[in-house]
Amino acid sequence: MKHSKRLINILAVLIFIVGTILGMGVFGLAAWGDMEAFLFDSSVRQEGRMKLSCPVMINDYEYGKVGVTLDNPLEKTIKNRVQAHISQGYVTLIKEYLEKVQLEPGEKIKLEWKVQPKNAAYNDLIVMAKVRTLPTYPLTDRQGSCGILVIDVFNLTGSQTYSLGIALSIGFIAAGSTLWGINNRPVRGRTRDTFRVLIALGLLVFVGIVTSLLGWWLLGAFTLVLMLFAVIAFTASVLQR
Repeated sequence: MKHSKRLINILAVLIFIVGTILGMGVFGLAAWGDMEAFLFDSSVRQEGRMKLSCPVMINDYEYGKVGVTLDNPLEKTIKNRVQAHISQGYVTLIKEYLEKVQLEPGEKIKLEWKVQPKNAAYNDLIVMAKVRTLPTYPLTDRQGSCGILVIDVFNLTGSQTYSLGIALSIGFIAAGSTLWGINNRPVRGRTRDTFRVLIALGLLVFVGIVTSLLGWWLLGAFTLVLMLFAVIAFTASVLQR
């Protein structure tokens, strides 16, 4: 009986770790792409930051769009000059787009640039984009960046691949932690501490996924490193029992 319970615990931990690794892979790759985009074309630094809208992933046959929303908070008409740089197969090859946009007081407008897999650098893995708005007095200059991963899994679209990765990660994490909890009822003492660790790791995966959606690559990278050490320590602890 005790041997059977131990085997089930090991199975539960393995299922949980598979889900954790999947989640780490999803938001870890997204953080890597956004980090590379942040470092891309770094010759000019702007004062402010702005958010770009970009897909996390596209497949080998899919187009994506890099977008930015501009607004005019002033009580006068302004003319915005926008500069978009997109990778062209290599980090050092850049395609530049220049836009001039006139905005009336309170007006908003969205600009978009189409990207495709051939734009990807690093052996066709990451499309990097950086968009800058040049200063328009009294507004300061701003910039934003994003990295788009080119991943083809069973001909799924990028959004389908990303959603599937998240769904499988959450499913395995939920299944593993549930199996552990059922196999170790009543959950108390050391078993309760282990269950809390499982929940904490699951929450970290959720945090990492949120960072990938928001483009917070620095927090995503920190979460990834923290989880890597936590998973190694937790696995060693469980298997030694």
